[in-house]
Amino acid sequence: MRATIQQPRDARGHDGFRIIGQAPTEVDGIADGGGVDSQMLIASEALFLKRETIAPGARAIPHFHSTASIIAILEGDVRINYGNAFQHTDFATKGEFIFIPALMPHQPINESDRPIVCLVVRNAPWDEVIPCN
Repeated sequence: MRATIQQPRDARGHDGFRIIGQAPTEVDGIADGGGVDSQMLIASEALFLKRETIAPGARAIPHFHSTASIIAILEGDVRINYGNAFQHTDFATKGEFIFIPALMPHQPINESDRPIVCLVVRNAPWDEVIPCN
């Protein structure tokens, strides 16, 4: 039996970048009933997972990754500048998911007075950060 995936509701973004408020649902065929602090949780031959905390007022350097990223916001609100010329800005909050295509320049910023906690998943076994020049 093939699972049916609903399309995301409330998805927004440009050029393949997406913030998703309502995650798509899937019927599982086998189911039965201070700065930026990163903690790598799991790495395998094909996937990378880490928990990242961005302190109040902190920002990442403008950068990109050679692989796609999915980010689940667990706590807080993040501003993301993105696009080839950083021409887009959007915000994601607790419970939302961000999809960043491979090679998409982006910069997360915490403009609030509380930390942002998120899970980052990449389709690579490493954490590669390439600064934008």
